Amino acid sequence: MLSMFKKKDKKYSVPHSFKTEFVSLIEKLYKELGEEVFQIQGIANKHMDIVQFTNDFFANSASAVADKTVDPNANNFDRSVLQYNYSNNKALMRLNSLYILWYAIEKMYDKQSADKSICNILCGKIFVNDLHSILQPYSYYGKTSIIVRVNGQIKYVTMENLFQMYSDKVDILPDREQIDFDKIFYTNTDYVKNNIRLIRGSVDRYELKKKRPSIKADVVTEKQIVEILDNGHWVKLKRLLRHKRDTDMVMYQTKSGRVSFVTENHPVILDDKTEVSAGSLKIGDKVICINDIPETQRTISVDKDLAYLCGFMLGDGNTPRHKFYKKGNTNLGDKNLCIAHDKVRSVNIVYQKNIKNSKIYRVLVNLFGEKNINVKENRVLFTSLEFNILYKKYFGTIDSDNSFNHCLPVNILSWDEGSIDQLICGLIDSEGSICRSNSVNIRMRAMAVIQQLQLLLERKGIHAGINFYRDINCWGIIFPIFDGIAKGSEKILSTEIKPYKEQYDVRDKQSNEISKIIRSIDSEDWNSYSENHLEWVYDVTTETGTFTSGMMTQHNCWAFDLDTLVREGMTFFHGSMKIGAPKRSSSFIALVIQATAYISNQITGAIAYPTFFLHLNYYY
Repeated sequence: MLSMFKKKDKKYSVPHSFKTEFVSLIEKLYKELGEEVFQIQGIANKHMDIVQFTNDFFANSASAVADKTVDPNANNFDRSVLQYNYSNNKALMRLNSLYILWYAIEKMYDKQSADKSICNILCGKIFVNDLHSILQPYSYYGKTSIIVRVNGQIKYVTMENLFQMYSDKVDILPDREQIDFDKIFYTNTDYVKNNIRLIRGSVDRYELKKKRPSIKADVVTEKQIVEILDNGHWVKLKRLLRHKRDTDMVMYQTKSGRVSFVTENHPVILDDKTEVSAGSLKIGDKVICINDIPETQRTISVDKDLAYLCGFMLGDGNTPRHKFYKKGNTNLGDKNLCIAHDKVRSVNIVYQKNIKNSKIYRVLVNLFGEKNINVKENRVLFTSLEFNILYKKYFGTIDSDNSFNHCLPVNILSWDEGSIDQLICGLIDSEGSICRSNSVNIRMRAMAVIQQLQLLLERKGIHAGINFYRDINCWGIIFPIFDGIAKGSEKILSTEIKPYKEQYDVRDKQSNEISKIIRSIDSEDWNSYSENHLEWVYDVTTETGTFTSGMMTQHNCWAFDLDTLVREGMTFFHGSMKIGAPKRSSSFIALVIQATAYISNQITGAIAYPTFFLHLNYYY
C-alpha cells in the first residue's frame, strides 16, 4: 500500500516491490523538483491517495484537469462513475511505466542514463504520450457507416454490423475483442450454420444435425478478403475491434452536413493534413470532405412495391405502439403511425388510422394478396417466409423494434436508381415530413440510415445535410424533393408540392468547416430496450491509416501488434533481406525503430505500440 508524502522531510514512499535504486531516485527528484512538478506529472500526494483523489474528483471544483484526472492532456470535465473508474488508478500506472522504462534503460546502458531519462521526463524535457496506461484504441460509435468489399461484393454496413457478421471469428482479449481479417477462412460447415441462423435466428444442435449435408466436413474453404473504401480506392481492412467505452464522446458536424461521432481522444485529420483530437476541435476548423462518390455497378433491380416496403419498414413511425392497442381508439389522428416487429410470432405490424386507405396497405395487397394479410380498423399484420429471407439474408437488413439498430440494405449501392427512389419513398412515408421549402425532413434515431441515405442522395447529385438534434436525441436529414420521389411518396402527393429543386437552400454544400460540436454526450440517452448503444465503441485498422466514412476522410490509429515482431521478426517486410525475431532487448528496440521507419512510409496517421513496455519487460 502506498503511503503519503511526508512534507517535512520531503520523503516520497513507494511500494517495496520497486528496486531500491528507483525508490531513491524518485525521493531525490521529489526533493529537487518539488510537489508542483509531481502534481503536473500526475503522481503527487493527492493522486496516490485514493481517498483524497475521490474527494477531489467529485468535489465542486472549477478545475478541469487536476481534480478530475492525472492525465495532463485529458481536459476532462466529466464526473461520471465511468470516468472515475477509468482515472482512479492512473497515478500508479504512470509510476509503474516510469519504473519499467528506468529498469530497461539501466539494463541496456547504465544507471546514470536511466536516472537521467526519468529526470528529463519528470521535468518536461522529454514527453511520453499515454504514459499512464496501456493504450486504448481511438474509437467510433458502432453505428458509423463504412463501405467494404468482401471477396468482390460491395456492402454498405456499419462497424457494428460488420463485427456481427464475423462474430464467430472474434478473438477475446483482456482489454478488447477483435477480428483479424488476415486469419479468416470459411468452410462449407460455416455456411450451413450461418444460413440457418439468418433464417431462424438461432441454431440448436438438433436443427444443425438435420440441415447439415451428409458429406465430409470442410471440403470447401474460402478465405475472406475484406477491403474498405478510402478516398475512392479500395484498401485492405486488416482488423476490426471493439472495446468498452472509457472516455466521453464527441459529435462534430460540418456546414455541408457531414457528421462524425467519435471518442474525445480520437485524432481528426484537418484539411492541412495536421491532426487534432476530437475533444480539442473548434468551430471553424476544416476537415477533409469527400465530394467524389465512387460509382458501382447497378446489378440489382427490386420490384417497386418491395423496395417501398423495405424503406417503409426501416422506420418505426411517430407514435408509441401502446396507443393503438385499444380497438376503435378515437384519439388517433390521421398522421399517427407505428411500425412494429413481433419476433415471437415472426410477424410485422403497421398501426394507422383507416389503414385500408393508406399506400402501405395497397403495397401489401399487391405483394402478398389480400387474403394473406390480417386487417383490422387500425392495423394490418403480415408475415412471409420469402420476405423474411429476402429482408434478412439477401438485403442483410435488421428487423428490430430498437430503432437505433436500423440500417439500409447492405447491397443498396448495387440497386438501380428506380429501386433506390422507391425505398426512399417508403422511408419518407414512415419517418419523413414535408417542409414549405419543397424539401423532405427525415428524423430517426438510426444514425446509420441517415448517414447512408446522405451518400445515396449525394451520388445522385442531390445535396443532403445531416443534423443532430440533442434535445430529442435523434438524427435528421433534409434534402429537396426530386423527380424520382415526387410521385412515389404518399406524403409528397398529399401536399401538392412540385419538385422545384432550386428553391432548396444549397448554401455551404461544399463547405468543410466545422459548424457544430457536441461534447459530454450522456450515455443514458442512448439506452433502448435494455441496450446501451454507447457501451461499446469500435475501430478499424487499414493499410493506409485512413478510410472514408460519412463522406469524410477518417483517421485510423495504427495500433501495431508487437507479438509478430517479437516472435517472428519483420515478416511483413517485402524486401529480399530476412529480419528474424530479436533475441535481446537492444535488438528489440532497434527492430521497433526500423519497423516504425518502414511503416511510416506505407501509411498516414499515427502509429501506436500499445504493449511496448510489456514486451520490453519480456527480455528481462
